[in-house]
Amino acid sequence: MKTLMPPRLARPLVAAVCFVALSLLCGERAEARGWINVKSENFVVISNAGEAEARQAAARLEELRAIFSRLQAQDGFDVSIPVTVILFQNDGDYEFFKPTYGGDLRRDVAGYFQFGPDVNYITLSRNVGYGRDPLSVLFHEYVHALVRNNYAGAPVWFNEGLAQYYSEFELSEDRRRVRLGRGLTHRLDSLARESLLPLRTLLSVDASSAHYQQHDKHAVFYAQSWAFVHYLLSDAGGVRQAQLARYLELVSAGTPVEESFREAFKVDFGGMESALAAYVRAARYQERSESFDAPVPAGAKLESRALTDAEAQAALGDLLLHTNRADDAEEYLARALKLDANLGTAHSSLGLMHLQQNRLAEAREHLERAVAVAPEHYLAHFYYADLLRREGLETEKTVAGYAATTRLIRAELKKTIELAPNFLEAYALLGRIDLERSPRVDETFALLRHAATLAPRRQDFKLLLAQLHARREEFERARRMLEPLARDRRSAQTRAEAQTLLEKVSISEEQAAAQRKAQSITPGDAANALAASNGRAATAAGAPPGGSLSSGGTSNVAPGATPQEAEAGAAATPDAEEAQPCDMPQPGPQFKLLRFGGRQVCGQLVSVECEDASGVVLLVETPHGTLKLRSPALNRIRFVTYTADVRGRVECGLRARANPVLVTYRLPKDARTADGEVVAVEFVPPDWVH
Repeated sequence: MKTLMPPRLARPLVAAVCFVALSLLCGERAEARGWINVKSENFVVISNAGEAEARQAAARLEELRAIFSRLQAQDGFDVSIPVTVILFQNDGDYEFFKPTYGGDLRRDVAGYFQFGPDVNYITLSRNVGYGRDPLSVLFHEYVHALVRNNYAGAPVWFNEGLAQYYSEFELSEDRRRVRLGRGLTHRLDSLARESLLPLRTLLSVDASSAHYQQHDKHAVFYAQSWAFVHYLLSDAGGVRQAQLARYLELVSAGTPVEESFREAFKVDFGGMESALAAYVRAARYQERSESFDAPVPAGAKLESRALTDAEAQAALGDLLLHTNRADDAEEYLARALKLDANLGTAHSSLGLMHLQQNRLAEAREHLERAVAVAPEHYLAHFYYADLLRREGLETEKTVAGYAATTRLIRAELKKTIELAPNFLEAYALLGRIDLERSPRVDETFALLRHAATLAPRRQDFKLLLAQLHARREEFERARRMLEPLARDRRSAQTRAEAQTLLEKVSISEEQAAAQRKAQSITPGDAANALAASNGRAATAAGAPPGGSLSSGGTSNVAPGATPQEAEAGAAATPDAEEAQPCDMPQPGPQFKLLRFGGRQVCGQLVSVECEDASGVVLLVETPHGTLKLRSPALNRIRFVTYTADVRGRVECGLRARANPVLVTYRLPKDARTADGEVVAVEFVPPDWVH
């Protein structure tokens, strides 16, 4: 059922997002104060509570991020996630946007973290109640973001306990020391009033459990989770911390809770319950202090600007979209576009919504508009690239169309990375694109390695890198990356994908070995074997002369067979009735004559590099990768044209315009230096089928 918005929230200024603005002051109403956007290096803060509060929130979040980065540096802890925080002026404004449970709004929620592969949201109200500083709520929710990013399948009690443990951190005046684990008054009160839950119950709570969701039960769960984490982290010798890390590893791998507990902590539930109860009764909760060699940076670089009413509506609509409330989101986004028809962020969010609904034509309309009117909005470029990918091959009937789409997708993703270098999903999508279409394997390999250094715990980057190793026939490197993932019990999906890829690597390795063996016979036998593998025998039709290499680095292009000759050749050679990778469209002369023996691939000739020492190198973009093909000299390559677009001579250098070509080549003598030895290049019209 569609949730109706309270009338007062329908006002344009009230219904806006605020990315973290935490004020302890109860000033004028939100409508009168306007909305402010404050951006730091890693956070965006939109608030109607005043610029000072928004700037303070962004700066303090940068501090906590830096602290986590230093404390967890040895563990490869990833703090690269972008976060958008929304603070509402008061709880009345916030209520409509709170999370739901069982179809009802959770009115008791003070703040929440909403994960998204593109945007991570934190929302909260300025007046959180219980005498709490709203900054502590903000820090609490940010720790949830970090836990999700670094601990796959972390149990709820650990997630909530750790978030509370860090929520009241304090930096010393010299900024070289941080104090953690400060006692939380409202949690101490709950522990004093309530009986502790059995440890088996505490450790088994998940996001759907009544102890986590119901107001009359969650107080003791939160309090005991905080106390248990505090107890485990207070061990001066570090034994309990190591045991906790082992426990998290076991449960995330799918080991039953009790089995994981016994193996990690070397004690049963009863023994740990007694120790925890004694810790709670003592109520000492000593703070932990950590020192740094250098001070935590102060004075984060902040940029502030006022938001228009349309921008505020669009921001709030995007929040609703990411909390799976598409109908409500559409209302806000439509309202934003009514106020400003050229608002790129609103078009981007509507494009994403239609993309999720598989309404691709409508998604294209909004996303093309978004990248045109807001070229600085990195998510618009990312969503547009994803749209082009999802549209698939239906619009790519020719080699030229396929190559053009591929170039456009890559350009949009490269633009995304340029605008947001730490937005890791762009790297991941680029890796998938290049594995599917493979135009720039080496370049993508470098980008993915960079992304993997930013997020060393991201398993998907390891899977992508392993596939790129295999594509480059570096089979042993691919296997070394995949084997640990195939044994990793933390993610069944990752494990299954790694096992499947290992099988594919073995098959590819066997095929490559067989091809090298075929190449080691005689040139004639190898050519026949390779041609036969394409489903036809090489014809006896000779190629026209390739021409002579001039001093300027050019080679003549010979004309190809006429349509009549091609048709006659096909009729005379039944085996040639099968289409080659680039062939004539139907109806009409069905197939051009097979002129050369060897492996054939359809692609785009990008450049002809003439190197004095090593001969000539051709770079050809294909649907299966960028081929690097060598020849001792340019006049050793047979160039043939079937199109008036290419005449005369082929010159060394980057092609002014990439040309559709059918390339024939043989496997190289040294696979480390090239993908093959080029035999012939046949220029074909763009509409010849792919």
